[in-house]
Amino acid sequence: MSVSTGVISLELICAVHKTSDLSLTFQQLVHKLQSQVAYFDWVAIYLYDRERESYELTASAGEIDPSPLYKKNIMQIPMYGSDREILGKITVISSGSVSFDETDYHSLKTLARELSKKLI
Repeated sequence: MSVSTGVISLELICAVHKTSDLSLTFQQLVHKLQSQVAYFDWVAIYLYDRERESYELTASAGEIDPSPLYKKNIMQIPMYGSDREILGKITVISSGSVSFDETDYHSLKTLARELSKKLI
């Protein structure tokens, strides 16, 4: 069953604010987004490691089709700290003909903002 990104994001924002175990929350978040939004083939959360100056995969769900990346729809939403430093990002990949819409973008942007609050 596919549910709108807006509805799922509201549920996940509540879960984010109720937990103290962010690693478990990250896993639940990517799994729920990937399993309940039909065209989200792969969902991941990356956190930025300042020492290494690179992103580290923190949680992911789904499978990536082996076709080339240029044939996929990819959306990445940054997570910012209070002084606009990058904390991480949410990445979603869809290989279907359905591309992301404005609701997907705004819902994931709101979710990223709320995750950022927990990371600060």
